[in-house]
Amino acid sequence: EVMRERVVANLFRRDEAARLPIAVDAGAPVAKEKGLWVTTLRVRVPVRSLALLPDGEEARGAVTLYRVSATPVGEVSEVREERQEVRVPAALAAPDSAVALDYEVEVESVDPASRISVGVLDATSGDAGFRLIRPAG
Repeated sequence: EVMRERVVANLFRRDEAARLPIAVDAGAPVAKEKGLWVTTLRVRVPVRSLALLPDGEEARGAVTLYRVSATPVGEVSEVREERQEVRVPAALAAPDSAVALDYEVEVESVDPASRISVGVLDATSGDAGFRLIRPAG
């Protein structure tokens, strides 16, 4: 529940406690149906920044991706979240690894000018990262 509140708060002010570096690229909002827009996001999380646990020849863990939107007048959408299990070869989880996990998610909004907040939570360490996507123009 705290993470849901943090991702909403990120719409309005930067989360100073965020320690997980994430990158987010957003496509243009696309009309889905009357009064509803969808923006596709590409979320990248560096494997070296996650606390993964050894499991034989692999390292494993999980991340939860959160997203929410707010219209220019402050109407906030429902927070959506999805947990992703992470399993990578142990060698790719090294501190010098350049590998990033890459996720594609969609965000629905009622206004193409909506701001979008994205949060990622490392299930093992509890570290979180946030990005705010502002509309073009």
